Amino acid sequence: MVFRVNAFFSGLTGACVCLAGEAFAWETWPNSMRWVPHPNSTTMHLSSHSKPVVAARRKRPAFSLVEMVTVVAILGILASIAIPVYSRVAVGAKDEIAAQMVTSLNKAVGIYNMSLSTINIAANANDGADEKSILEALSSKDMAVVCAISTSGAPTAGGGVFSSSAGIPFLRGTSNQCVLTSSSNLSSDYRVRWNGRYFELLRRGVAGTGLRIKF
Repeated sequence: MVFRVNAFFSGLTGACVCLAGEAFAWETWPNSMRWVPHPNSTTMHLSSHSKPVVAARRKRPAFSLVEMVTVVAILGILASIAIPVYSRVAVGAKDEIAAQMVTSLNKAVGIYNMSLSTINIAANANDGADEKSILEALSSKDMAVVCAISTSGAPTAGGGVFSSSAGIPFLRGTSNQCVLTSSSNLSSDYRVRWNGRYFELLRRGVAGTGLRIKF
């Protein structure tokens, strides 16, 4: 190991040091001192304005903690705005679909009453048996089933049951977006209830028993 020092302090221009094959020059300037590389050396220099570094390191691109916290806060704000809006839209869509189903059921009831006779099934507030009987009759092609819910019973001609009637089946299936399932009395469900004259919709939060609408 060879040390080469050219001292020049307080009027001298600098000192050169050769350490482990690396040469540096020490320069003194007013209010400034720094290591400068020898012309044949590639070692980084150090100034009085920075701390000594052994080797140069390239900074890897990354998010700072402040940036990450800012992004998370923005996402939280957007979620707090979007979730309630989505909930209102979803509830509104279900209300509309359920209302359309009840409208279709009551149209079928109206056509039945005009084509045959008035539906003669009393409202049953305890279960959904009355709603099921009416739905079965409105969607059936069997006249014995269709006319079982009317006041006059199954119409006959020459001792036999009529094989067809205008509008049969009066209800050609439920909507593809929802179906009527088992009886329910939960206020959290959408339900269809027969009141003795027509079907009515029981929305969420309304008490009562009817056929649950499954979306």
